[in-house]
Amino acid sequence: DRIARRDGPAVHGYFGFDPLREIYYREHVDRERQSPIALARKALVDHGFLGIKLYPPMGFSASGNAGPYPKFVTRKVGNPSKRLDQVLDELYQLCVDLDAPILAHAYGSNGAGKEFAERADPAYWVPVFRAHPKLRVCLAHFGRFDLPSSGSPGQSFPERSWEWTLGRHLKANPHANVVADLSYFSEVLNAGATERKRLATDFRRFIDEFDPGIEHLVYGTDWIMIGLEGGYPHYAQSVDGFLRDDCGLNEEERGRIFRGNAVRFMGLGAGEPARRRLLRFYRLHGLDPARLPVS
Repeated sequence: DRIARRDGPAVHGYFGFDPLREIYYREHVDRERQSPIALARKALVDHGFLGIKLYPPMGFSASGNAGPYPKFVTRKVGNPSKRLDQVLDELYQLCVDLDAPILAHAYGSNGAGKEFAERADPAYWVPVFRAHPKLRVCLAHFGRFDLPSSGSPGQSFPERSWEWTLGRHLKANPHANVVADLSYFSEVLNAGATERKRLATDFRRFIDEFDPGIEHLVYGTDWIMIGLEGGYPHYAQSVDGFLRDDCGLNEEERGRIFRGNAVRFMGLGAGEPARRRLLRFYRLHGLDPARLPVS
């Protein structure tokens, strides 16, 4: 929590959670001495963390877990599928109880094993959204429309894309606390004219069909990873230019993506539980509450 207590702009982290470690703890494997669920609660309640970070490409999915798993995992705990689902469901309920948002990697990249990257598919999140309608979830790395979702078989792009699977849920549930972020949207820095036009066309179609009020998209960076790309110092301006010039969004609409939607998604409005939780942390450490953004 030292970062959250530093002077300057407010910085509140997301606590990284690995459901397999909770299984190890419960079954006394590898001397796992602390419950990650308990640590997550403590981080959120006592240490100024805003929410939880999940990284499904490490080997789990948001729901409906199934193998294969690494041999070292099955040697230690057998098939963990049902237990992974149970632990994750407990985490989701904790986040609902504390009104804490979840930030989840949601692009088919960085898989720790063969086909693990596909476990980030938004299709695995849709049952979670239905089971926990008050859960706040941000699916990261939106906007490429180039990966086939298991929730959209037998169609062409962009209709079979991960984004379209999410979009269909948002259209049916427009008030859901679910957003997608534009982090590491490096195409705005380096895509050629043809690719940029395709992205803008798909982006505009997504908005028109699924999010006409532009309430479910937020800006993100994926810092420090975006620093690998040429032109990264101008990333914010490049995203803004893409939304303005290529997608035709006006200043108010872009303002929702860059600020308004994020404040609402994070629960930072006046009197909301997440804001009260962070303000309690501020009072405990003598921090200026004016640092915390408000809608």
